[in-house]
Amino acid sequence: MTPTVALLHGFTGSPNSFRSVAAMLAERGVRVETPRLLGHGADDDADVHDFEGEVERLARTLGVLTRPLHLVGYSLGGRVAIGLLCRHPELLSGVTLVSAQPGLAAVAARLDRRTADEVWCGLLETRGVPGFVDAWEKLPLFATQASLPARVLAEQRAERLSHTCGGLVRSLRACGLAEMPSYWGELASVNVPTTLMVGAHDAKFVAIAGQMRERMRGAALEVIPGVGHNVVLERPAAVADVVSRAVMAGT
Repeated sequence: MTPTVALLHGFTGSPNSFRSVAAMLAERGVRVETPRLLGHGADDDADVHDFEGEVERLARTLGVLTRPLHLVGYSLGGRVAIGLLCRHPELLSGVTLVSAQPGLAAVAARLDRRTADEVWCGLLETRGVPGFVDAWEKLPLFATQASLPARVLAEQRAERLSHTCGGLVRSLRACGLAEMPSYWGELASVNVPTTLMVGAHDAKFVAIAGQMRERMRGAALEVIPGVGHNVVLERPAAVADVVSRAVMAGT
């Protein structure tokens, strides 16, 4: 049976974010699906108002795909994947979480993040997508991308600029980290084979992945050397290799 891999992109991304990974997986005989997330061109008229509403929308999308189904999520897509892992494990044969976290447990941290996200929303509403992208690309989170070829960075920028102000604001206000339930308490009960993948230079998410691994029985941890937060962009071959191994182990 041909396995299916569904790839969930990050904030300001799109299915094109996974183009290199998808091509490598297809060459290995894997069927690839690349759903769009809320605010990024995915059913933007849908009646989705919060994080778990988006989880349920995607559960319906994934529910019609061919099994076995391996889910891969990067950053925002990884957080949505955690929601699916906790709410709809019956849909999944395996999961790879790239630079993802299970939410904020502390109320103060959630309030701080909501305030920060509202600043981004204000920037979108006053300066538009180009002004927002100019500021977003300067985040220290993406500093390791400076050594990537100019063509790769230009493609990523074009992808970010393809979105609408309203769409990105909707994503932040419905699916931002501040709006995500904390799934930390549910990780111990997860019984779907899971791989946690992070870039070695992304210290915050290396620590988060280590904490997740302690709670998740049998979860594998892959730390990719020489890269930061966006492992999908910086080392697509490593992502394809890890996912391929996980898929083959689960078929």
